[in-house]
Amino acid sequence: MKFFNFLLCAILLACLISCKEKNQVKENNYDKVFVTFYYKDTVNKKAFVIINIHSYTGKDTFVYRFSKKYVQIKSLLVNGVNSNYKFIGDSLLVFSKKNITENIIKIDYIVQMDSIRIKKCYLLDGYEWCPQVQNEMAELSINAIIPEGNNLYYKVEPLLKIKGNDTIYSISKNLTRSFILIIAPNNYYTKIEKEINKKKLIFYFRNKDQQHRDSIINECVKTFKFCETNVGDYNRNSFVLIEYPDVGWCASQEGFLIIGNIIVYYYNKLPEFNFWPIHETIHQWIGNGFFFKKVKDVRYIQFYIESLTEFLTWEYIEGKCNNDTIKKIVADRIKEYNTEIKGTINDKPLSANLNNRITYACSPIIYYNIRNIIGKDKWHQFLKEFYNNNKGQFITFDEFLQELSKYLDKKEIKKLHLYLDNKFSYFLSQNKNII
Repeated sequence: MKFFNFLLCAILLACLISCKEKNQVKENNYDKVFVTFYYKDTVNKKAFVIINIHSYTGKDTFVYRFSKKYVQIKSLLVNGVNSNYKFIGDSLLVFSKKNITENIIKIDYIVQMDSIRIKKCYLLDGYEWCPQVQNEMAELSINAIIPEGNNLYYKVEPLLKIKGNDTIYSISKNLTRSFILIIAPNNYYTKIEKEINKKKLIFYFRNKDQQHRDSIINECVKTFKFCETNVGDYNRNSFVLIEYPDVGWCASQEGFLIIGNIIVYYYNKLPEFNFWPIHETIHQWIGNGFFFKKVKDVRYIQFYIESLTEFLTWEYIEGKCNNDTIKKIVADRIKEYNTEIKGTINDKPLSANLNNRITYACSPIIYYNIRNIIGKDKWHQFLKEFYNNNKGQFITFDEFLQELSKYLDKKEIKKLHLYLDNKFSYFLSQNKNII
């Protein structure tokens, strides 16, 4: 799920926001943070975006993920007064007067866009220049003008208006971490649509091999049905998968999945690329159906997001093949640990929270152990309850354990902490009959 910090040129974007729209921001809305920013490019076109972010109350500092590399702040006001601020790494620290319980923060700034594009396709990722309070939901609105012959690819169908030969896209959405916009010529992608339980699945491919595309789509569709059955109803109206040229990464966000064309090409051609449609589709439930709180204890984020997603991938494969399949996967991963990972630089406690082979090869086995203890039926009951109680919310690992403790006794919860805080060899020593 980690998205590489790419910020590529979007020189076609500009904005139309009237004074009337600006005046719609109410003076008494003190629990919001109002942020305005501008795009600036080589032809001096601009876009104007308002982001409302719930602020923390009762504190005299506010921290946003906000990279100095991309932004030039014009002004920063707290409750209408110029305020001090400073950048710390990729974060912006804003200072407020002490003993004020409610604040309105307004930031005006310019984003200097890179002049890079890939094969006429522009990718705009807001991860570094869209201010984000770590544990809250933002409300984002964009008006963007896209010139004739181009299209804006996004996770939802935006409201459209025509001005001359140009199209004006109006987008409003909840923002939890970042957002992605892609601009490309109208004929750039092959579009395929599917529907499951009145929910749209939209696929945009550059790959010209229809049989190859269909195999990916079919796997995504089957995984979608698997998740609705075993985790819960998809909490959006649409899902968009879009292939992006000349990259070897993928980025899974709410209702939107970008897959590099290298990953698309090697699907079912190299073993390490065989299961990405399953894993990344499951992320729409685990990691994008609910969200993790970043400023709390982050040691276990990889465990209850990536490792849980990977274990559900194993369960999907188990259901697709036979009941012994998951036992073989577990045996293979234990062998991988003992022969390739144990004693190496990658042999870290699971709580080190690293995006490495421990997270994907070893940690899912702990979920397999939990399933063995409480039984498969109760395991899936837990998943459904946890998802339905927390979808669309920010959660901590403690909240995850609180839900799990309804099915797993205190002794086993205590063991779970020991498993996570020690190397995987400790777990194996305590569970010698895991297979």
